[in-house]
Amino acid sequence: MLPVVDADRRLLGFVSEQDCIHALLVSGYHCEGDPIVDDVMFREPLSISPGTAIVDLAQKLGSGKPKVYPVVEHGKLIGIVTRAAVLAELARIGCGIKLSKRRGADD
Repeated sequence: MLPVVDADRRLLGFVSEQDCIHALLVSGYHCEGDPIVDDVMFREPLSISPGTAIVDLAQKLGSGKPKVYPVVEHGKLIGIVTRAAVLAELARIGCGIKLSKRRGADD
């Protein structure tokens, strides 16, 4: 998935691989020529701010929302966060979860 921005880096939409494949198949079948980004992009992408808590984002990702979130500050795209990056950060910080030894396993 990739964000679509204008010349001022304002987020206009998002394009997924699935959108592209579908558009290419349809245009190829109907001999309509190559599709353009404007034809296939999702125009109302969800975005986050740089201050969004990792745990809050993880909850959104876990509820079946997009796998990639654009990061927008002052109306401009400044980056993207992927599900893999969130998982890596959760693993790094440990989420405050303490693993305890299972009783009876090694006793």
